[in-house]
Amino acid sequence: MFLSKKLVVVPLILIILLMFSCSIYATYPDKPIKCIVPWSAGGGTDMTCRAIQKVIPKYLGEEIVVENKVGAAATIANNWFTQQPADGYTFIVNTSGIFNTQPYLKDVDYKISNYKGVINLTWFPMTIAVSKDAPFDDVSGFIEYHQQKEGKLAYAHTGAGTIPHLTGVAFCKLVEMEGVPVACEGSSPAIMQLLGGHVDFSSVHPRDVLAHPEKLKMIAIAGDERDTRCPDVKTFKEQGYDLNTGVWMAVYLPEGTQKEKVEILHDAFKQTLEDEEFLEMAKNLELNLMYMSGDEIDQRLKDEGFFYQNLFKEIGIIE
Repeated sequence: MFLSKKLVVVPLILIILLMFSCSIYATYPDKPIKCIVPWSAGGGTDMTCRAIQKVIPKYLGEEIVVENKVGAAATIANNWFTQQPADGYTFIVNTSGIFNTQPYLKDVDYKISNYKGVINLTWFPMTIAVSKDAPFDDVSGFIEYHQQKEGKLAYAHTGAGTIPHLTGVAFCKLVEMEGVPVACEGSSPAIMQLLGGHVDFSSVHPRDVLAHPEKLKMIAIAGDERDTRCPDVKTFKEQGYDLNTGVWMAVYLPEGTQKEKVEILHDAFKQTLEDEEFLEMAKNLELNLMYMSGDEIDQRLKDEGFFYQNLFKEIGIIE
């Protein structure tokens, strides 16, 4: 009995492919992996990566080496990253603003299509902060207040085109109000504007408000879930309003990286994020951990891209 060449060749190809796939799992990684942090040492992203760096070798089998590549609001690091080979030995940790705001504010050489999401690490939602003495505690109360008050309400944010600014714009649309934006150079000045009574509310991160518990309060969290640092503050969604903005931090490999390598890195990170040693460090760093898979990251970037693009059009930064 004779076998046709096709019957012999096809199984042989399948065996070779299977052996190649297995070899990737057996040998990757076989050297340290470079972790690019687009901001300076000591910042939130850097400290998160260095906490992960201490634990992940247990699950990855190799170390990760953190490298801070600073400049031009993370543009330098990302422009460099897109030129790196898709071999699985260089990943970058980016916050969502790199894709949702930066391309509208300056010329960049990178595109979302240059990246493959691996896993999300943290999520820091935005909030609307008001004076502790404000005669309302929630969104409905705020709406009633601004409807009764003469004139426009002013709000402070951290600079034109930032997530806090865009959150303020979205909030004004939500409550059908024409607000007066006051741009500040960072969150501290935006909080000082509110503390000084120069504005009616500030669009900031919860941590900025929690630093002044006797003088400020939050009326809502702009996230799917409540912030673990202020669990008593309801989300917009819980109050019947649709506003979900914030900054989330995720791991990315170059697009084109072999699927098996993406999965290996994902699994090692996921195990690290569930590790008791890391969770203790995360608690001390006040990290708001939030898991998303690579596919979920890729989809969320697309969805948020449309949302923020419309807001940029509204404030006149793009046509």
